[in-house]
Amino acid sequence: MKRLTFWVLLCAVPLMLFNRCSKKQDCPVFWGYQVPLPLYFRVVQNNQRLPDSVLDHLKLSYNKDSKKQYISDFGRAGAEGYGLGVLLTREIGLRSGDDKIKDYYLEFPNGEVDTLYVDYKSLTPCEAVKSGSCCLYLLKSVKFNRVEASNDPSIEKLPVYLFTKP
Repeated sequence: MKRLTFWVLLCAVPLMLFNRCSKKQDCPVFWGYQVPLPLYFRVVQNNQRLPDSVLDHLKLSYNKDSKKQYISDFGRAGAEGYGLGVLLTREIGLRSGDDKIKDYYLEFPNGEVDTLYVDYKSLTPCEAVKSGSCCLYLLKSVKFNRVEASNDPSIEKLPVYLFTKP
C-alpha cells in the first residue's frame, strides 16, 4: 500500500502545478492523474491462485510493427498483493491509450499463452474534466481470453481484475 501511495503522490503533484486547457473559460483546471493508474489482476485456475513458480516467470507482451515487445514494468504486486498473486502494470495503459495497442499476450513458463484485450482511451485534460474522469487514461474494457473481466470480489482495497484460466 505504501508503494501505491508513493505512485499516487508522485503522479498527482505535477498535475497541481499548471495543467490547464488552452481556453481557461471553456475548461477548468485538471486535478487528476497524468499517467494511467496501474492495471491490477489475478489469474486463477480451479479457483486457486497460480503458484509462485508460475507467477514469478510470467511475461506480458504485445506486437508492434510485426515485432514482439514486452511490457517492461509487468510483475508481481508488492506487500499484501504478492501473497494474493496480484500482478500489475502501468505501462499497458500508455501502450493502449497512446499507441492504440489493445491486444496483449500473457506468456506462461510452460509455453502456454493467454490473451488480454485492454482498451484505454487517452484523454486531453479538458476531455477528462468534462467526462468526470480523474485520469487522462480512461480504462474502457478488459478481457481475458475474449471474456469480459470482472473485479475480484475477494479483494476490496483496490480494483483487481480476476482472470479465470481454463
